[in-house]
Amino acid sequence: MQLFEISDDQRRIYIDTAQLHEAYRDAFTKSRAYRRGIHWKKVKGGQYLFRSLDRYGNGKSPGPRSNKTESTYHVDLIKPEPGSVMMSENCQLGGDGDLMATEIKNLQWPVSVPKFDRIVIGEGGPGMMVVPDPMVFTVHKLWLSNQTNRETIQKKRDRSQALAVYRLILQYLPEFKIRRKELRIFPETIIIDVLHELDNANLPPGYDE
Repeated sequence: MQLFEISDDQRRIYIDTAQLHEAYRDAFTKSRAYRRGIHWKKVKGGQYLFRSLDRYGNGKSPGPRSNKTESTYHVDLIKPEPGSVMMSENCQLGGDGDLMATEIKNLQWPVSVPKFDRIVIGEGGPGMMVVPDPMVFTVHKLWLSNQTNRETIQKKRDRSQALAVYRLILQYLPEFKIRRKELRIFPETIIIDVLHELDNANLPPGYDE
């Protein structure tokens, strides 16, 4: 997976587009609050999920902004597999014939750490992408690439994605390189194995530590 650095002109366009998109999202969120009756509300420097009950502003809050209230606000189509093999969760969203959520092994690792959102620009225009901690993503993907019960084509893709993100960390995001607080979600044996594999990864010139 090859990485291409954007030019100064592309950076300028990105910054301008991101600012416009943030203004649009803010206006859209406020308008949707009246339509759906649920929105984020700032209280004493914090954000709380607020559900309006009437047109006079009366309502109630499920709590401060957190992974739990984010899940209430958004609909996720990818979900972690059950934490125990004895548990079985319903993957159907809605009724028969509706969307099915795909279970990903040990997805609870990357989804349980702080999230980062960034505006990305594609062929269809700008949009917000929410991602896990980059190093946690790298560790999880490398671990997946070594699972014997995973399809070969999937393992190759997992490793390619892991190394691509690791290269971004080394070159542009050094603050994410080793964050023991987030990595504690993994068993110690996995951390040791993955970090050893990264130390011996055949990275292109310019990505050396």
